[in-house]
Amino acid sequence: MTSPTRSGPTVCNTSCLIVLEAIGRLDLLQQVYQQLVIPPAVGRRRKPITSSEATSRGGNVCVKLIVSPEEAAAHLHDIEHSICQRSIRLGRWQVDEMTLEVRPQSVFWLYCWAKTGMGSDRAAEEAQRAFDAVLDIWFNDLDAVVDHDRARGLRYYLNKDVPEVELRELLEQLPKKERVDAAPVLPPPPPPPSVFERIKAARAKSGQAAEKPKTDL
Repeated sequence: MTSPTRSGPTVCNTSCLIVLEAIGRLDLLQQVYQQLVIPPAVGRRRKPITSSEATSRGGNVCVKLIVSPEEAAAHLHDIEHSICQRSIRLGRWQVDEMTLEVRPQSVFWLYCWAKTGMGSDRAAEEAQRAFDAVLDIWFNDLDAVVDHDRARGLRYYLNKDVPEVELRELLEQLPKKERVDAAPVLPPPPPPPSVFERIKAARAKSGQAAEKPKTDL
C-alpha cells in the first residue's frame, strides 16, 4: 500500500488507489497522510476514472457462466492435475448459483491454470478448454490484456474489492463473447401405427367407400 520515504509516505502499488477511487474516497489518503507521493510508475498502472463513473458501473460488468454450475464443475473436474482438484475442494472456484456470477478471484485462478497449468502443458490445455466452455469471455481475450503476475496475486485476495475493480476494468477492454446457440432439438417422429390400428383404419376406410351418397333422380 504505502511505505515511508524521506519525502513522505509513498504509494508503492495501485491497490489502495483503485479501491478508494472506485468508491470516490481518494480524499481519505490525504486526510490520513496529509502529504503523499505517487511515483509515476505506480500512477501509470491505474486507469483514471471518476467516482461517478465507478458508481454508474455498479458492478454490472462481471464474468458469468454460460452453462449451469453443475456443468461448469464437470468441466473443471476434467483438469487432470491433483493440485488443481485440491484447490477446487478448498473453495478456489466459487459461483453465485442464483446470478451465475463467478467470483473475481476464481476467474483469475482459472486463468492462471489455463496460462501455465502449474508446469503441465496438458493441464493448461484442459484448463483453457474449461475456461472457454464455461465463462462468457474467451481465455485468449483476457490473456491479451491481463498481466500474468498480477493475476497470480489477485487470485488469492481475501478482500474481493481489489480483484473486482481490476477485473471490471479488464472486461471493459474485451469484446463481448458471441455465444453460439445449439441447434433446436426436433421432436422424435411418431411411432408407426400398430397392427390393430392399421386394421381399424382399413375397416373404417372400406365402410366409408360402401356408403354411397343418395342423390335425387
